[in-house]
Amino acid sequence: MEQLGHARLTLQTPPDDPLYLQLIELEVRVLKMTAGLMDVYTMRKQPDGKIVLIVDSETDYDHNGVYSAEREKRTPLGQLYDHVNAGFERALLGQANFDETVYAGKSGAVVSAWVPLHAPDGTVEGVLGGGLSRRKLAGRD
Repeated sequence: MEQLGHARLTLQTPPDDPLYLQLIELEVRVLKMTAGLMDVYTMRKQPDGKIVLIVDSETDYDHNGVYSAEREKRTPLGQLYDHVNAGFERALLGQANFDETVYAGKSGAVVSAWVPLHAPDGTVEGVLGGGLSRRKLAGRD
C-alpha cells in the first residue's frame, strides 16, 4: 500500500481513479491468497478526529466466490468508521500490533491486526487493518 502510493489518496479521489482501483485489486488478491484473513482495509484519522475508511475492497465473507450480500460490497472511500480501538491508536503512533480481544465478526470470532501506513516523508498517514479468523489461527479449519 505504501509503495504503491496510498498516501496520495484523498477524500476527493474518485471511485474510478487508477491508483484507488489498483489498491482495491491488491486487497482482493491478498484476501484470496491469505488463509484466515477475513477482511483487510485502510483508514485515516481526519483533522476533526473522525476515522474514515480509505480502501476497503469487496470481501467474500461466505466464501462462495460471489460478492452478493450487501455486507460483501466495496465500502465507499471516506465512509466513517466507528469501531476504533486501542490497537488502531497504537498503529497511528507507529506500532504494528494485534488486538488480543476477540470480536464477533461477520464470519465468526475475529482478532484484529493494525499496521501503520507511512507517507513518503516517514510520517504515519493511515492504518492498514485486518480481521483474522481466530479459528483459522488456532489451526481448526
